[in-house]
Amino acid sequence: MDYHIEVITDATPGWARTTYLVVTDIEAAHRELTEHGLAVSPIRHKTSTDDWQGDYSPGVDPERRKYASLIDFADPDGNTWIVQERGFTRTSSTTCRRI
Repeated sequence: MDYHIEVITDATPGWARTTYLVVTDIEAAHRELTEHGLAVSPIRHKTSTDDWQGDYSPGVDPERRKYASLIDFADPDGNTWIVQERGFTRTSSTTCRRI
């Protein structure tokens, strides 16, 4: 599925800082964005979501907690986008091979 997001404004390029997008699968979002040629940060997650303080660790949050896993990128105008995961569910579409 392709998505097209367009921000129409007469503001100076790069004016939008830290605009959030929320997805249900951060790994799929990362893969699709990089396949479309965007320079996307590696996936990382908050190490503590109790108070949201502290550092990030590499990779997807092991518990797939809401908003814990994220990536970011800048568009050609210099606007900053943060993509966070919320509502992840494992699907049955996983392909298995018989050995």
